[in-house]
Amino acid sequence: MTRPLSYSLLCLAALIGASCVAHHAAADDLFSSIPIDTVFNPPSASTTPTPAQPNDKSERIQRVLNITQLTDILRDAGLEPEADEASVLVKLQHSRWTFTVVLGLDEQREQIVLIMRLADLTGKPALSSDRLLAMLSASRELRPAFFSYSDKNKRVELILGIANDAISPRLLRDQIRRLAQMAEGTAGLWEAQAANTNVATTTPTASAGVKNAAVPAGAAPAGNSLLGKWSAARSDKEAFAIQLNADNTFVLVYIKDGKQSRSTGQYAIAAGQLTLTGSDGTKFAGTLGTITAKSFEFTPPTSAKLTFQKAA
Repeated sequence: MTRPLSYSLLCLAALIGASCVAHHAAADDLFSSIPIDTVFNPPSASTTPTPAQPNDKSERIQRVLNITQLTDILRDAGLEPEADEASVLVKLQHSRWTFTVVLGLDEQREQIVLIMRLADLTGKPALSSDRLLAMLSASRELRPAFFSYSDKNKRVELILGIANDAISPRLLRDQIRRLAQMAEGTAGLWEAQAANTNVATTTPTASAGVKNAAVPAGAAPAGNSLLGKWSAARSDKEAFAIQLNADNTFVLVYIKDGKQSRSTGQYAIAAGQLTLTGSDGTKFAGTLGTITAKSFEFTPPTSAKLTFQKAA
């Protein structure tokens, strides 16, 4: 029996806790088709999830009515907010940057607006038309977040609005981290403009200048790419194996509780995101993080970051 590519990925999955013993079964028994967007959703339990305890501040859900309330929520999220009459400022250390984020309410209090300050262009040349077009293109991939330019402050910003109907400290913390991941993945568009500023501060790392050091998403190390076989585990019972081919096709194997599911289709990498389009038409995009020769980070929009390791 000729074994399909899925067989190789099944054996690859063995590296992360699955078994290849099942290869004696027919291929149709090994795999079931599953939409890729459901694969990366947070793990679902067969029973109703235990509701958050009333004293768990990070889980309290509410509608935000004023800046004071917003400040308290951010404090419950473990951040250190600085508030004035119109907005709240927090700082987040992410990778080698310290990002400043300003949060406020829109006029109708229907949205909480997050503005991440990226690059201060005061006294610097204006953005080139090529750079502006690249940011516009990236905004299509990042939506509902998008790049913006504040003429008043001469600053490049990344903006995200979230509905003000079920706000919790955990939600705000996760959305701020999400913006930071987007900024990291698109650093090539804005970081060159941010030198010697205190807006998005770069923290030196021990790997700076070292060959094959980690680099931001979208700028893989020289001689390296995401082509090949990769694996990641969410737990000892749940894992992923993916093969990215030179013709922009992929095969994804998802393993949970000893059961395997497979998705195939086309992939694209742009603006710091990996987009998977399944053969069934399902489209799914996640944010790429740090890429090295042996690993890359991938964060689905609805669940925690996964670190994929290169398979031998």
